Amino acid sequence: MAPATINVSQQIGASIGTALLNSIATAAAASFITAHAAGAVPSRVLVAQAAVHSYTVAFRVGAAILTAAALAVAPLLRPGQAELGVSAARSDIRPRGVTTDRRTQPSVAEIATDGAPACVELEGPS
Repeated sequence: MAPATINVSQQIGASIGTALLNSIATAAAASFITAHAAGAVPSRVLVAQAAVHSYTVAFRVGAAILTAAALAVAPLLRPGQAELGVSAARSDIRPRGVTTDRRTQPSVAEIATDGAPACVELEGPS
């Protein structure tokens, strides 16, 4: 349930963020053309400059939002390595029955935990 909620939240946030930045870019382009057209029909060069201006404004607003989010989350982070169970960086953790030279392999019974049946490969034609 939680992964689905996170996925939906990300999708909704992305669509709202895209719509917001698009609205900001459109408003920036319109104000740029209004300020520089001087009552005449805007030329292709002016429209291109307005597009670049709108992209720049939207990029800066997006960067400001990401910076504010990073500053809001930074105090919540704890320094040091997170202890979330088995770490991939630890080389001293191995399955039961496996030594450093890998001479012994764990038995099927050792692999199965909590009474669950272990997966084994069947030999011969299937």
